[in-house]
Amino acid sequence: MKPNEAEPLRPIAHIIEDGASGFKELLTTGLDDDADKFFLPRQWSLWKTIDPVSLKRGQVEAGLPEFAAHFGNNVFVFQTDENLKEFVKQPRFYIDKAPEMPPNFRVLLTGPRGIGVKT
Repeated sequence: MKPNEAEPLRPIAHIIEDGASGFKELLTTGLDDDADKFFLPRQWSLWKTIDPVSLKRGQVEAGLPEFAAHFGNNVFVFQTDENLKEFVKQPRFYIDKAPEMPPNFRVLLTGPRGIGVKT
């Protein structure tokens, strides 16, 4: 089988240009329907809408659809343009292991009295 010359043999991170309209459009924006080219469908990464660059620094921040990139047919979103540019330079550094919450991340749940006492 002959590989597609238009696609590199190793994945390269690319910025998704017109993704500002929403998260759903990020999966299809920029994919051509040409018969000469073969594109795999994009999917959400394990990070979903969390910024992987911020998570690597120990902060949990939601990404924005204006700052999006795809790498290896996975879509990543970022909080700032600087985080997006850092990810495009060296994406493997930020996704070298599965996402996990930072050790100093805390959650507080509140509700009416007696709710969830036994669960």
